[in-house]
Amino acid sequence: MKQAVRDLMRSAAYNRLSEQPFEGDESPRVGEIRKLIRKYRNAAYSTTLREFPEVDRQDRRNTQIDIYRKSGRDIQGLLEY
Repeated sequence: MKQAVRDLMRSAAYNRLSEQPFEGDESPRVGEIRKLIRKYRNAAYSTTLREFPEVDRQDRRNTQIDIYRKSGRDIQGLLEY
């Protein structure tokens, strides 16, 4: 990831972006760095779920609980495992 950030910051496209925030938003350069970090973070999370099936099961269960709660459904059956 360090190398990817270095490469991004050395790229012509990145250096053409403004350093200043635009209409209250963050700098476009900061946005590009955040996008790159998000990409690596998502890849690490996916790898973790693949390597640790129990974490994957818990993550899926928690997602299902959130869906049930938002729709007003009973989550008791999901809590008993």
